[in-house]
Amino acid sequence: MKKILVLLSFIWFSISVKAQIESPVHWSFSAEKINTQEAFLVLKADIDSGWHVYSQFIKEGGPIPTSFKFDSSTAYQLVDKVLETPKALSGFDKNFNMEIFWHEKQVIFKQRIKLNQPTTITGSLEFMVCNDHKCLPPTEEEFSIPVGQKGSQAQPVAEPGQRSTGTQSKVEQAAKSYMPGGSASSYLGILIAGFLGGLAAFFMPCIYPMIPLTISFFTKQEVSRRKGIQKAFLYGTFIITIYVGLGLLITFFFGSSALNEAASSATFNLIFFAILIVFALSFLGAFEITLPSYWLTGWTRNLTKVG
Repeated sequence: MKKILVLLSFIWFSISVKAQIESPVHWSFSAEKINTQEAFLVLKADIDSGWHVYSQFIKEGGPIPTSFKFDSSTAYQLVDKVLETPKALSGFDKNFNMEIFWHEKQVIFKQRIKLNQPTTITGSLEFMVCNDHKCLPPTEEEFSIPVGQKGSQAQPVAEPGQRSTGTQSKVEQAAKSYMPGGSASSYLGILIAGFLGGLAAFFMPCIYPMIPLTISFFTKQEVSRRKGIQKAFLYGTFIITIYVGLGLLITFFFGSSALNEAASSATFNLIFFAILIVFALSFLGAFEITLPSYWLTGWTRNLTKVG
């Protein structure tokens, strides 16, 4: 049984390590002069082979369409709507029961503007990328395009596996708040959001069966209420430490999408399901999982000190 648990743990770790961050769309941004007062904002997407992004023109109820937001400014005005070339591919999707439109390999979006003075136009775009097997979560990409300024030019297209120069997703901005120099308020906001999200998950129906089991496990085996509370506190602390520690390590080495990739993997979920079944059978008394003796000795010594 120990060998099986070790094998399952090794497979789970291997899948987590293999879940590399995927970035199959590479954006570049530039300005294209029309005349002294007008220009095009050019937003170009180079798409890896086998992947596609969706057109702007998809009805509600379908996949996430590509959309754009331009920060308002007195330095310019938008003229008409965003154009896209080449013409999108189309087909009927049985999953959405509707006709959808998408782009492969490369697509160029152009927004015409009337320029009142040289400026740098900022904004963001949202897109969703899929292949024949899966879709990645919708991504928001920010851009900054100098217009009418000397020396302004297109930003280079990122190499495969890298983001476009000068762009930054909100996930990356959030990650920077954890680094030296990050905003303390943004760090606190992420911490509060994570706590509230975890608290909301506590009220999900799938959690209800575990509440009486967990409470009875700590209250019925201890004569002293104080020791029961101490063990429950240690139990919660170790859960937080393990999950946060693993999450930070995987995110640090493989990027912010690695955990999402693992969570959406059928193989990963089947293996994790098997691990849960093994522990459930042990919990119900089918067999006993014995920890190494030196772990138990250290555990007992720490509890004695706390008590």
